[in-house]
Amino acid sequence: MALIRAFRTADGRWHGELDDPLTIEGFAVLPFFPHRQDAAAGSPYAGQYLVAAVGDSPTPPGWTRFLPLRGQALYATAVVCWLLFGGDEPDQWPAA
Repeated sequence: MALIRAFRTADGRWHGELDDPLTIEGFAVLPFFPHRQDAAAGSPYAGQYLVAAVGDSPTPPGWTRFLPLRGQALYATAVVCWLLFGGDEPDQWPAA
């Protein structure tokens, strides 16, 4: 299943699972502008256009879909979801 495996911020840093670039099938521009009452509003990545690396992943999909600027909605890996929603690492949620 093709998932968002990693994302790149404006400073050029990749976050997520980009361990094997050969498994990346493509890239998509991902606007990440959560509503101010959304759980992701406090994310350090909120309010940015991110470049998403999409490809097959053995990591399970996360709990939400993301809508790139072009194309169909995509699920992200659970790791990418945790990072975007403000966790420091998988299974570690940000302080409320």
